[in-house]
Amino acid sequence: MSEIILFEGVDYYNHQKEVIERAVASDGRYGIFHEPGLGKTLSALTIAINLIEQGKIDRVEVIPPASLLSNWESEIEKFVPEDYHKYFNVEYSHQKLSLEQFPPPDKKTLLIVDESHNFSNSSSNRTKLLIKISNKFGGLLSLTGTPKTNSAIQLFYQSKLIGFDNFTKKDFIDQYCFVTQTKINYLDKKTKKPRHFFVDSYPVAMNNEAEFLGWFLERADFRKTEEAIDLPPQNFITRRYSLTSQQEEILNSIQDRLEGLGEVSDDLMKVSLHTIYQVLSGSFLGSDIENGKIELFKEILDELGDEQVVVFMNYKCEEDLLKKTLTESKISFSVFSGSENKSGKKKSKEDFLSGKSRVILVNAKSGREGQTFTSSHRMIFFSNTFELVNREQSVKRIHRIGQDKPCFYYDMVCEGQLDEITLKSLNNKSISLKDLFNSAKKTG
Repeated sequence: MSEIILFEGVDYYNHQKEVIERAVASDGRYGIFHEPGLGKTLSALTIAINLIEQGKIDRVEVIPPASLLSNWESEIEKFVPEDYHKYFNVEYSHQKLSLEQFPPPDKKTLLIVDESHNFSNSSSNRTKLLIKISNKFGGLLSLTGTPKTNSAIQLFYQSKLIGFDNFTKKDFIDQYCFVTQTKINYLDKKTKKPRHFFVDSYPVAMNNEAEFLGWFLERADFRKTEEAIDLPPQNFITRRYSLTSQQEEILNSIQDRLEGLGEVSDDLMKVSLHTIYQVLSGSFLGSDIENGKIELFKEILDELGDEQVVVFMNYKCEEDLLKKTLTESKISFSVFSGSENKSGKKKSKEDFLSGKSRVILVNAKSGREGQTFTSSHRMIFFSNTFELVNREQSVKRIHRIGQDKPCFYYDMVCEGQLDEITLKSLNNKSISLKDLFNSAKKTG
């Protein structure tokens, strides 16, 4: 095997060198499943350069979420020698694949699919498309720190992406998945009679896991942070606030309405949960309401003095409330969310990393993946949701390579309310939409 080429002036960790060597030996068809913050981007770029030098590829197509297109452009500019820039194309995003726009298939092209856990939904057109075309390329690097967040079946799709064709989906389920069934009740529109059906789901835990790993690890590498690098400790702090009388009144009215409906659909469950989350954050039907959470937020910022803080939020109403609060408190801030365009996000991030702004407000959907905010070691979760991957990705935005201080995370919850229930479920790394909904009905 040819000697591995590393970028000059760049310090590599041992885990990066190991995965680079293994992926190059596999001709670039490999899964890099390292926890967020362990340098997957640098590893992937180095693998690509080695495959170019060996004459195995002459084109690299990077396929990240749309929110990370500019990140990849910056990382290529930062690490890859200029003579190699012509080989790289950062044009196609996950969203473009959804529209059936994808790079021309070519056996001399390497695909780098970033945040590949987003391709694990069997009903998703982009998942079907990527699996269908993946073998038409010379190699495919699958990058994610969360390859299996809510179901073992996600690893079936990962196995397809990195070139394993030894199982049908049914065979994989029979051999490696535990199966649970959920009863779904509905009203037959024609007969007006109640009906039900059962939906199969597959927990994260695997059956015959050792056997699975025996063949899967031929083309994949799992790595936890503590196994790879020595980062400072993480500290999670829960702070509590009280409901205002206005919040209590609204939540009681929501509870009464839900109890009157009986069995409800998954879609209505989600809508109801999002409504409750927003009420707890101080918004209802587009209007601000009295709430204790924002007062607790200001209290935490006061306690932290002039330290920089990353604030994660989930809703536009939260963003508006936080911007108003920070402006009134004369605290400098940046915003990294869907309300900002590409150049606006870039400037917001630069202002925060350079110290021009003390606070950066980050929408979980826009900033949970691929971003680095290590100029701060403090993070406030203004709200959480029932999506486990949001939480796991978000905490790594400050706890990653480059962080040299202990990290502190602040969760704001109201005792017995949905935000406390959500946090407990996230901490247990198991969360059921139905269970969460039923708990919310009881405590609303």
